[in-house]
Amino acid sequence: MKNSNDLLNGDMVITLGYYAAGDGGNAKYIIRTKTETDTENNGTIHFIGNTLVAELVVENNTINIRQLGARSQDKQNNKYDIAPFIQKYLNYLDTVPNKVKLYIPTGVWY
Repeated sequence: MKNSNDLLNGDMVITLGYYAAGDGGNAKYIIRTKTETDTENNGTIHFIGNTLVAELVVENNTINIRQLGARSQDKQNNKYDIAPFIQKYLNYLDTVPNKVKLYIPTGVWY
């Protein structure tokens, strides 16, 4: 999505994952014109070129932590700290008037 050259203001993008298809980070984004107040956080806001952003469409009033880029422990026993992704969520809450739930799937998280 971020490398696309043919997205336009008003387009809707549906991803199949955050890093790869099927990783649980699938989401919908609305493409819109970038404003001066936009800050890219690679979770709820992704910059697309110099003039557009992809903004996460929150469905069912819930964000899955995987949609923000968090990963659970992988098969090689690598540990991924999810604290930065929880902070992305908290920063997002400061920008919206309604409460949005954070869903953390069952698994091993650090």
